Amino acid sequence: MLARRGALPARLACDLALPLLKHAVTHSWDVFSLRQTRQLVAAVGSAAGEAKALAAASALGWRLSSAGATQQEPEAAEAAEAAASAVKELVMQVARKLDEAADACCVPPCVGGEGAEAAAAAAA
Repeated sequence: MLARRGALPARLACDLALPLLKHAVTHSWDVFSLRQTRQLVAAVGSAAGEAKALAAASALGWRLSSAGATQQEPEAAEAAEAAASAVKELVMQVARKLDEAADACCVPPCVGGEGAEAAAAAAA
């Protein structure tokens, strides 16, 4: 029962937040907006924390069931695993979006020579 009470808010947070975050990353996140990026980092960190809390509650339920105190709930373990894989997928989606943004704004490499020396002297 204790594991179930701790897992419910975390499970709800994962079930509700992760699809919304995935949609935000895919459709509305402006990679070049510092404000949106900070908000996204905070939201993904919070979702990852809830997924860890769900895994901890599932592990607690498993320990209690092995001690004979309660029955193990297999759906809690499945939910924890699903949340962890959803967080990993979300992080990979963010990485892909950042990679695409880096490719889109690629600057050609500087060519060595007099121009590079003049730029270095001007920067100093």
